[in-house]
Amino acid sequence: MRSDQPLSLGAAAKARISLWAYDSTIADQADTLLAVANTSVNALPSAVSMSVPDDAEGRVTPNSGASTRLCYYVSVVIDVDGDGQICPGDLRVDYDRASFRQTCTIDEMEKVFFMKLLAAGEACRPVAFH
Repeated sequence: MRSDQPLSLGAAAKARISLWAYDSTIADQADTLLAVANTSVNALPSAVSMSVPDDAEGRVTPNSGASTRLCYYVSVVIDVDGDGQICPGDLRVDYDRASFRQTCTIDEMEKVFFMKLLAAGEACRPVAFH
């Protein structure tokens, strides 16, 4: 996770990183949450590691069986003030600047996500860090 310049966030900041998957052979379908990592983050840049579960293909619904082709994407939010909500002033992935939006191959390569502030006027939403 990065910002344009090094950024100090303070002790209360928490990041929620979610790994999602879907079967790319099926049109207009919902995605499946595969893994979540919650971590304290005091500054950007910061690094987080997560793995694709071994049973990912069986967990994705719907799936097309033998012809299943999983694709993945990651969502990241940072609750800067630790109030349990993502509101203006908190951070989320800047998908316009992400090194990838989605991928159909998972490898050991580093994926870089730029973060941006939620704009004034955007609605708050609760986020569970557990």
